[in-house]
Amino acid sequence: MLIRRYFVALRNSPGLVRSHLLQQVVKKNHFEFITVWESNECYEQHLMAAPTLEFRRLLYPMIGSPIDDRLHHQLD
Repeated sequence: MLIRRYFVALRNSPGLVRSHLLQQVVKKNHFEFITVWESNECYEQHLMAAPTLEFRRLLYPMIGSPIDDRLHHQLD
């Protein structure tokens, strides 16, 4: 499965602190990646990395809506 292969490759990304792959219980074709990065720069580099670009290129024909990237900051 494309998503699982990408998630395994994601674990080797420089600057990645933590990652989770979630699947909705009711809508089995809805997934969410939750990632924590050392910095915004690491995240930006990840977005431009070849594995990410290839994953998105292969994924786009199969999805019904655009990828929804959301950035959050931790509140202490």
